[in-house]
Amino acid sequence: MAEIRSRGVDVDASRPPITLERDLLAEYRAEHPLATVFPLIYDVLGRAAEDCDSVMAVTDERGQLLWVRGKSWVLRQAESIRFIEGAQWDERHAGTNAPGTALRLDAPVTIKSAEHFVRPVQRWSCAAAPVHEPGSDTILGVIDITGGPAVDSPQTIAMVRAAARMAEAELARNAAVAAARYTEPRRAGTPSRQHLPPEISISGPGPLGVRGLDRQPDVPAEPAAQRDHGHPGRLPRRPDGR
Repeated sequence: MAEIRSRGVDVDASRPPITLERDLLAEYRAEHPLATVFPLIYDVLGRAAEDCDSVMAVTDERGQLLWVRGKSWVLRQAESIRFIEGAQWDERHAGTNAPGTALRLDAPVTIKSAEHFVRPVQRWSCAAAPVHEPGSDTILGVIDITGGPAVDSPQTIAMVRAAARMAEAELARNAAVAAARYTEPRRAGTPSRQHLPPEISISGPGPLGVRGLDRQPDVPAEPAAQRDHGHPGRLPRRPDGR
């Protein structure tokens, strides 16, 4: 089935289209619901990915890469297959890959190197899980780790799934806080709210109006020194030791 969905993709070249140019990307992702939780996602998963010479990516509900984080030399390698911010990585445009397949199946998946439809992408392995709007089945996007063959491990997909569930929990908490503000007793002298919304949807139209979310999180210019391979909660390193 994945091969059928990948029909039309060039098997010999990784050329997913750039559907969000740089001048539109910052504004688009600042208004996306996952912008409110991206700093948390990066902190719990992105730093671990960087330490293990992998990249972490977050897509929107259509498979567009909104954030791609990693060491500079790893990002340059990912750029060679156009795994970059603004690129469209659903199966129809990029063939079988973890972000696109997780989006299509609405389930966590690991795609091993040779399982990728496009040959140049077969140097990589990836693990991804969807993030849903709290209280519904609506997919907001996908969290992905992409790296060498060592990414194909139970620990990696477990960490990606945990990050997705953590993001959903934080979205639910944010929505509950916002809802509580509408139900607080009206103080004397404050205008009455005549038309309160019946519910709050974090994926509704219009900007979220949260200050500073269009900025990238505070990522150090140089990655921290590599720590011991056996540190709890770390992703496995690439076999070449880079």
